Amino acid sequence: MASIPQSSLFRWQEIEDLRDLERLRLVLGHLPDEPLMLRLEADRGRGRDDYPVRAVWNSCLAGIVFQHPSVESLRRELQRNASLRQACGFDPLLGLDAVPTAWAYTHFLQLLLAHADLVDAIFDDLVERLRTELPGFGRLLAIDGKALWTHARPRKKDAPVPPAAGRRDIDADFGRKTKHGQHDDGTAREKVAKWFGYRVHLVVDAEYELPVAYEVTKASAGEAPQAHRRLDRLKERHPALLEACSSWTADKGYDDGKMIRRLWDGHEVLPVIDIKEMWKEPDPTRVLPGHRRIVYDQHGAASRPPSMTLDGRPPASRPPSRPPPTPSATTENGDNANGSCAKCLDALKRRCIDSAWSRGAIAPAAPPARRTNLRSPQLQKETSCIADRVARKP
Repeated sequence: MASIPQSSLFRWQEIEDLRDLERLRLVLGHLPDEPLMLRLEADRGRGRDDYPVRAVWNSCLAGIVFQHPSVESLRRELQRNASLRQACGFDPLLGLDAVPTAWAYTHFLQLLLAHADLVDAIFDDLVERLRTELPGFGRLLAIDGKALWTHARPRKKDAPVPPAAGRRDIDADFGRKTKHGQHDDGTAREKVAKWFGYRVHLVVDAEYELPVAYEVTKASAGEAPQAHRRLDRLKERHPALLEACSSWTADKGYDDGKMIRRLWDGHEVLPVIDIKEMWKEPDPTRVLPGHRRIVYDQHGAASRPPSMTLDGRPPASRPPSRPPPTPSATTENGDNANGSCAKCLDALKRRCIDSAWSRGAIAPAAPPARRTNLRSPQLQKETSCIADRVARKP
């Protein structure tokens, strides 16, 4: 039978092989940004249109596609590349005058922040398209945080908060992330990363390596609380995607008991999250509640050590054994004052000493004289004898 090879639905190599302008046209042609453009054009109204809204928006997308680190880097590329200006939609007859100024880009970015809901709608629309086109999209989700540096300088502690105007950055702050590990010789190591800026919290599909949800916060924002917000957003805007999810992967920075219970109990999603090492005591194990002979460590591994005693405690935690009882006063017929015969009490006394010796609580100089089987008739006789005398006691 002749087999007909078919290309895969989505391959990054096909995109990377395209030329730069072809990749830009691919993005511009598939981005559902028409509602955003209509809103921005309506806000402009009959004002000056020196730099058209659609052309400036397309140039911002070009800066992302071509990975320009700043607005000035993008402006230099637009001034140098006439084909890029034409692909973005600028008037070719204006030449270099068609390139927007730095202030024009600043004002345009402020307008985008004012309509952040429409920008998020574009992202959510693309996620839904990927869910319908890619088989198994959203089955394996992963979340992590990434540091974003800012070019602004940190504000002094006693300095007043400046007004939010122009390109001044007043929202950035310091972030800190500590990583623990071990050296090759087994000694502990600690690596601390500090930065001034922001942090992006990103949920991605681990199989296709495509984003599913995101949020940019201050650098000091914790990772675990943001994971709850990302889960709420997925439940609100992409319920079908969350329903198809089978696992949620994260590092130990997202180790949160509430999050684990929400994933497993609320959505039946398996949380694959590294566990923080929070135990400070030297004993690496604890006794499992309700199971006296089973211990567990902080990573969740349960075991039954061979040194565990019958009462469910390790040998180091055994209480010291009590000394054997002293002989009680006997009567004329050999009975004790409590009604038990001296012969039975001596037998029980020897058995207590034998039991303490077998547990290791005491170390006698010589082996015990006699060890009686716990199920032997002799033990039953001695026990019944004591029980009868106690029952006859007035």
